[in-house]
Amino acid sequence: MKRILKNKTIFFISLISLLTAIFLSFVYCLLVDNYLKIERNQNIKYINTLINSFEENIDSNSKRVNFLLKTDLDFSNQTRVKNSLKSLNFDLLLIENNNKVEQIETKNFETKYKDFIKKDFLEIFPNVTNFNIIKQFNNTLVFVSKREMKDNSFLYIIKQIDNSDLKKFGSNFSSINVQKNHIINRKKDLDFSSKNFKKIDVYTNFNNIKIQNTISFYGNDGNFLFSLKTKNKATLSNEGKNTIYIFIAIVIIFLIILFYITYLYQKIVKEQNNELEDKVEERTFQIKATLTELEKVNLKLYDLAHTDFLTKTMNRRHFFMHANNAYNVAREKDSELCAVMIDIDNFKKLNDTYGHDLGDKVLVTFSKCIKDCIEDDTVFGRLGGEEFSILFKDIPLSEAIKKVDYIRTCIEKIEIVTKTDIIRITASFGVADMKNVSNIDEMLKKADNHLYHAKNSGKNVVRSRLNLI
Repeated sequence: MKRILKNKTIFFISLISLLTAIFLSFVYCLLVDNYLKIERNQNIKYINTLINSFEENIDSNSKRVNFLLKTDLDFSNQTRVKNSLKSLNFDLLLIENNNKVEQIETKNFETKYKDFIKKDFLEIFPNVTNFNIIKQFNNTLVFVSKREMKDNSFLYIIKQIDNSDLKKFGSNFSSINVQKNHIINRKKDLDFSSKNFKKIDVYTNFNNIKIQNTISFYGNDGNFLFSLKTKNKATLSNEGKNTIYIFIAIVIIFLIILFYITYLYQKIVKEQNNELEDKVEERTFQIKATLTELEKVNLKLYDLAHTDFLTKTMNRRHFFMHANNAYNVAREKDSELCAVMIDIDNFKKLNDTYGHDLGDKVLVTFSKCIKDCIEDDTVFGRLGGEEFSILFKDIPLSEAIKKVDYIRTCIEKIEIVTKTDIIRITASFGVADMKNVSNIDEMLKKADNHLYHAKNSGKNVVRSRLNLI
């Protein structure tokens, strides 16, 4: 008998260990895959942000170029032109007329910039009269704007994008650098497009340590403009793996403890096997106590299923169950029933200004104030957000309006103190009775329409078909 019990124990432990190993392997693969997806999605968002930064830079520089041209500068007055360029944060101005280039600069530029303009723009874009682009020159990015002048000459305005600008554009990446050449003959991982860039090819190298992107930008004519390399640490996936390892370690420790407890339990069972008959009565008592506790738990579960967790009032489902029942009883007995729809005024603004914690405090204080103003058996619930509803039984509409207005004045007196402010709240009310309705939904809809009119009447008012108050 002991051998059979021992074999069963070994089989049980082995089976649990195997199932746990399978489960942990599955969880590991699933979670790691999810972390990698999150990491990739975040990388895509960072790339989109980088593209938008370049678009904003082009738009901003273009507007400043337009402003410069509107000033009707005399380009023969180099001092004035140079001051204008400095004030608008441009570095270089070139005037090209019949392949002759005149240069006005705000800081020392090497002659290679003039050669760059001649080669990349005078020769490559001879027929393009106006454009705003960012172009790569060796390992430097420059913004270039070309405009045709009234005398058929061409104006080139240049702004260098230095490393500080580049780091600002790619602030989400740990490093960002200009690539000398773009990568061709390779399958791209992602592609994008935008207003000033017809094609943006992205090649991503993703491993357990870092994420590296090579991003090539192409103009609206399809010509290559510039290429960037970005790097980021694979923080999320690494932290995710560490979290998973900790979880696995906790599960293993738990299993060891569980097996040890099982072993101790079996040992105790063996030792007390002969005393089992004497403890039947005690066990029976324990079962009864357990059943009693179970009933309490069931009551708590019922309460959780039918109560709004935050405000401790009826939740939407429970409210509608009671409301429908109250309406049917009122119809059957030909008695009065009034429905009230309530909405806290400017609640969204409170949430946006002071945060959700204060919003929750407002909801709790608000619902407590209403509960203090009504009878314990009054049907009152939270329908969602800042919207609540009350049912008054066996009173006419005029009396219901008086009760609601009393509640309104009580709410006006609520003060919620923060570190900097004393917040006062108000609410709007819509009241409807059973006149010209055939079910509870129509009745609540009428009350909701009156609430809408209350909101449009300046808020902190009660509205009904009688409009008594």
